[in-house]
Amino acid sequence: MCDAGAGMIAAPYGYRRGVPATELDSVPRLPRETFVRVAAGSYSYPLLDVFWTILEFFLWVIWIWILITVFIDIFRSHDLSGGAKALWFLFVLFIPLIGVLVYLIARGGSMHERATRQAQQQDAEVRSYVQQAVAESPASTADQLAKLADLRDRGVITAAEFDREKAKILA
Repeated sequence: MCDAGAGMIAAPYGYRRGVPATELDSVPRLPRETFVRVAAGSYSYPLLDVFWTILEFFLWVIWIWILITVFIDIFRSHDLSGGAKALWFLFVLFIPLIGVLVYLIARGGSMHERATRQAQQQDAEVRSYVQQAVAESPASTADQLAKLADLRDRGVITAAEFDREKAKILA
């Protein structure tokens, strides 16, 4: 690890190159493993602090959820005028804790009614869409063959007509 003729040694990890060997000898050196052990031993985060941090995180998530729910309810409400919606929004936005608490006390009971009414309306819309889609869709091959067989059995169509229509359906 010596440079030939220059009186210098190659610097270990973390030292500047080109420093005379006498200066490097005066610097106390510890093995690298010592630094790792010291760093690991000097940092402590007790288990109770971990649980407290997790609790704080979940409370923060719940707070954001409640805040968004209140904002949604403010704008969903049909019994509030535009000005009242703006005032509630600003109140909750600029004084969040007190604004949310006052909103939940003043209008919290009707929040559930509005949410239920909207869920029922969405359910009715989905059901009507599904019924409309089913009514407009063509019958399946099995349904068409069953109808043809029923017509043949009742004597409405002949066996030749049945075979011809069956070939059309299966084609």
